[in-house]
Amino acid sequence: MSDHLSKAENEAQDTQSLNQRLAELKQLLQERADQAVPEVAKLSSQIEASLHQLGQNAKLSAAELRERARLMKHASDRYARDQPWQVAGMALGLGAVLGYLMGRSKK
Repeated sequence: MSDHLSKAENEAQDTQSLNQRLAELKQLLQERADQAVPEVAKLSSQIEASLHQLGQNAKLSAAELRERARLMKHASDRYARDQPWQVAGMALGLGAVLGYLMGRSKK
C-alpha cells in the first residue's frame, strides 16, 4: 500500500514539476516576445502551443497508464480466481526454479 502511495506522490510531484517548468518557459517566451521582432513573437506563440500540447499529452499518457494498470490488475485477479490450481502450479514451479538457481549460486 505504501508503495502505491509513494508512486502516486511521485507522479503528483512529476506533474507539478512539469507544470512549473512549462509556466516558467511560457513566461520567458512571453518576455522575449515583447522585446523581439514579429517573427520571434510568432515563433514564440508556436512554441507555447507546442508546450501546451506536450503537457496535455503527458497528462493523458499518465491517465492511460493508470487505466491500463487497473485493467491488468483486474484481469490477473480474475484469472487467479478462475484458475487457482494453475496459478498455484506456476508459483510452485517458479519457486522451485528460483530455489535451484539460488542454491547453485552459493556453491
